[in-house]
Amino acid sequence: MKKEMVTKREGRACFSGRCVKFVNGLAFAGKHAMMNRMGRQRLTWLFLALLTIQDSRLSADPVGSLLERAKAADAAKDYDGAEKLFLEHAAELARAAKPDVAKMIESYEKAGWAAHRAGRDEATIGHFEKAVQCFDPGQDPVRWAEQMTKLGGFLMCIDQHSKAEVVRREVLKHQTERLGDRHPETLAARYDVAYALYWQKKYVQAEAEFRNVLHLREEVADVRRVDTFDCRYGLAMSLHGQGKHAQAEVEFRTLLKLKEAALGATDIGTLNTRNALAHVLLKQGKYVEAEAEFRAVIKLWEETWNGKDLVAEKCRHWLGNSLYHQGKYAEAEAEYRAALEQRTEVLGEKHPETLDSRNNLGFALDHQGKHAQAEAELRVVLKLLTEVVGAKHPDTLRSHHGLALAIHRQDKNVEAETEFRAVLKLQEEVLGVKHPETLLSRYNLAAALNEQGKHAEVEAELRMVLKLREEVLGKDHPDTLKTREHVKLIDEKKK
Repeated sequence: MKKEMVTKREGRACFSGRCVKFVNGLAFAGKHAMMNRMGRQRLTWLFLALLTIQDSRLSADPVGSLLERAKAADAAKDYDGAEKLFLEHAAELARAAKPDVAKMIESYEKAGWAAHRAGRDEATIGHFEKAVQCFDPGQDPVRWAEQMTKLGGFLMCIDQHSKAEVVRREVLKHQTERLGDRHPETLAARYDVAYALYWQKKYVQAEAEFRNVLHLREEVADVRRVDTFDCRYGLAMSLHGQGKHAQAEVEFRTLLKLKEAALGATDIGTLNTRNALAHVLLKQGKYVEAEAEFRAVIKLWEETWNGKDLVAEKCRHWLGNSLYHQGKYAEAEAEYRAALEQRTEVLGEKHPETLDSRNNLGFALDHQGKHAQAEAELRVVLKLLTEVVGAKHPDTLRSHHGLALAIHRQDKNVEAETEFRAVLKLQEEVLGVKHPETLLSRYNLAAALNEQGKHAEVEAELRMVLKLREEVLGKDHPDTLKTREHVKLIDEKKK
């Protein structure tokens, strides 16, 4: 019986460790898009579900009723009660002549997750820290590092990336001193630091760390080994985050070639990398190439995985963007509608990604001359965005300007003027008077005023736009030249 209980305890600890590695490494282990589509909250709940499933397969803990009551409270969603009971169980174990440290840690962790479910993440952090304190890094460095890694992983799950960085740097220092800078565990710790930096948008520092890990891993292992892929992906994403899209493209192409050779063209990680490559092509304005890559990913995804995945939906949205920028508005409309249907079903109508697809659908309709349909879509988007992210959010301002344009193109110029003035006021407050998008709204306001014969106001607005565009964009910028031409026509009419 004793041997059986030890085996089950070890199995529980092993599974817990695998869950932590799953959550911690998902984004850059060739599955970054998977993490995006799941969202951090759902990812955390998956972690909890995995732990719950595993625990349900194990026999009752022999310590007795206290632990069973804690589990029952947790199952009944009495998270405050469960947290208290798990902590009492840990304290009871600590008072024993020979404390069962593994079970103490398990109870601290379960108390932590109960607090998390109750919405008290600071308490959760404290409970995870108590689990770390069960080990002396000098006497039991391996298990101390494991618990610190769990703490860092939880901090990443709840978006406390700066705190996670501190914890992970401590692990890195410890592993470097104990094992040396080339040991796999040290490199894993350095990778974790890079990951925390990336999610804080410290892209320059993240790039340096990913390059360091990649260089050392390639020195001690074959470049084609799978454990180097996540580093190269992280490096490419860090370059992408800095706007170094051409460099990111090089890294993604290199990684794609390696993954196709090692994993195959239809592997999820390979498809995610190809999707990321298409995205950086889109960012560089290589719309034809981006379109080809997105179409290839969608085809392979649907053939291999039946298309039942939000990665395919993201590809459809971005494919719509690549078509839109090529002026293929009808094709873009079809892709936006497909993405919108999936996103509404899976994410809900108020999710930012759903609203992004619906907003772009409105723009595609407007460019096809379907101005009334565009207005209807953009009114819904504007209402929901205002509710979800606020009237001053950049996405809301973009949608508001698009709505004003759709109204203007139906010759409803009085109403269009009202909308242009409303969005212009917000843009001046949020973006500033000289921002290009603010100037575009002012320019379009002049157009709405012109259709109403308010020529004095038109002249005032256009002269202001011309002055600021020359200052901000330069005298030879296409938008500046277009504005100057309109002002020139006004001057000629006065002669």
